[in-house]
Amino acid sequence: MKKQCMVLGAILCIAAISIQAHAQPKANTWYGKADLGGSWMEDTEVKAIFGDEIGDDGDMEFDPGVRFGLGAGYNVTEWFAAEFELGMNWNEVDKMGGARSLDAYWVNVPFLLNAKLQWPNATRLRPYIGAGIGGASSVLDIDHLTYETTEADVFISGSASDVTFAWQGFAGVTFDINEYMSLGVEYRYQWTESPDLDMDWGSYYYWGPWRDDRLEVDDIQSHSISLVFTYQF
Repeated sequence: MKKQCMVLGAILCIAAISIQAHAQPKANTWYGKADLGGSWMEDTEVKAIFGDEIGDDGDMEFDPGVRFGLGAGYNVTEWFAAEFELGMNWNEVDKMGGARSLDAYWVNVPFLLNAKLQWPNATRLRPYIGAGIGGASSVLDIDHLTYETTEADVFISGSASDVTFAWQGFAGVTFDINEYMSLGVEYRYQWTESPDLDMDWGSYYYWGPWRDDRLEVDDIQSHSISLVFTYQF
């Protein structure tokens, strides 16, 4: 009986220490983070494809893709943190402006300064919300694209890109594994200003007069849900 009591006491002590030793944010501390999850992009309007104005059938639609991000931040107080974040959203293009044949990918690389409000408490769960502003590099990688014009078919392959203003809002909850590490789930909404995508490289095949090498689309909006790992120094 005495041995059983000693074992039970040791378990309770370990549990008590574990409850106290968790990664609640402390003022004037640094942290790093990484996240991985899924990305869903809203349909956007294609305004022009390489010199051709697009009518009502000009939507660009995307398949679900992948989100990946890295960041570093500073806990100014227990409640407030400032951080820099670099991410990547990768989605396959399902439809683009009435194209007859299409194999293309959209990559959005945001670089943002975030402000985060977090709720320190006595439990291991910590909810938070935040917002960020900065920019994003939008890249359209075209393996092949074929569409009809009033004169003849156009065949395109290559890559086009642009850098524009971007902002985001996010919210999530973390679970503290120990004094330094935590794991959480985060939802993120990102908005990127309408990019004008000039062809950086590639081929353009068309029987007719030279055409503009610019693709113009409307604003880009995406949603993502990620697992987030954080390490506090």
